[in-house]
Formats: sequence, structure tokens, C-alpha cells
Amino acid sequence: MSIAATLASGRMDWNTPPEVLKLLHAGWPDGVDLDPCHNPDSIVDARFTYTEEQDGLAQPWDIPRPGGLVYVNPPYGSALPAWAEKVQAERHESRNIVVLVPARTDTRWWRTMTQGARYVAFLGGRLRFLGAPAAAPFPSALIVHGGLSRRGADNLVQAAAARGAWVVRP
Repeated sequence: MSIAATLASGRMDWNTPPEVLKLLHAGWPDGVDLDPCHNPDSIVDARFTYTEEQDGLAQPWDIPRPGGLVYVNPPYGSALPAWAEKVQAERHESRNIVVLVPARTDTRWWRTMTQGARYVAFLGGRLRFLGAPAAAPFPSALIVHGGLSRRGADNLVQAAAARGAWVVRP
């Protein structure tokens, strides 16, 4: 089997695994305010969602609660550069954004996605996305863009580090 075959997938929408939700709740016990990449099989219980049909890239990520959480598990593949640009357009001091992505540090979209981030948590091991037949063939990271309060971001990365993540401040 070629290496390309192990990295390719017919799917681009992989559902967040429960262990990532535990990390999100360690930072934001009140939960996720907005999931702009929601699908019917998702276990992310956000107050507000955008589905593929509603196009989270085209919608504003306004949330009513200052300091609330926007959690983004975008479609992987060719859509990642557009999501990286959207994260940059939507991040500001009153909004926390946490993004789950493949750790592709050699790509332009990665540099865009991590620009201005408070933390990057490189998750230990390989995630097994909800409904996937096996673990992902790539490493994953949580990119944390923090708002006014540092507490949520700090609590998330402390929980991630306790579970084997390597946390850096870009």
C-alpha cells in the first residue's frame, strides 16, 4: 500500500471524538456556544449550529455570551485554507475559538490558522474520530484562540497536557 493511500479518505467530515469534548468542557464547563461545522451525527451539543447547507463559512460567528466558545471541527482536505481564513476573520478579544485540525505544520493554511493563537495543543497519539473504523492516519492538534478571559484556554490546555498533549505558545 502506498503512503498516499493511507492519507487519503473519501470523507472530509469527521465527527469529534468524546475525548476532545472532555477537553473543551475542561475549559468551558458551560459548553460550546457555536458549532459552525455541525452535522446530524455530531455529538457536539452547541447552543447554536450551522450545518453544511447553512455554510458556516458564510455566516457570522456572533455569539450572545462574551467569553463564550466557538468550536470548529472543519471539513478536512481542500476546504481547510478557507476555514483558516475564516478563523482569522472571526477571532477577536471577546470570542474564544478552538479548532480541531490535522497537525500539518508544513502547510500555508496551518500558518494562517495558528497566527495569533494563544496555544496549540498537539494531541498525543492518533484520534479515533466518532464513527471511524480506525484511528486517523495523521496527528491532530487543537488550536486555541483566546478571548478576554484566559481561564478557559488555560484550563483546556492543562487538561490536554495531563492527557499527553504537547502544548506550545506560537
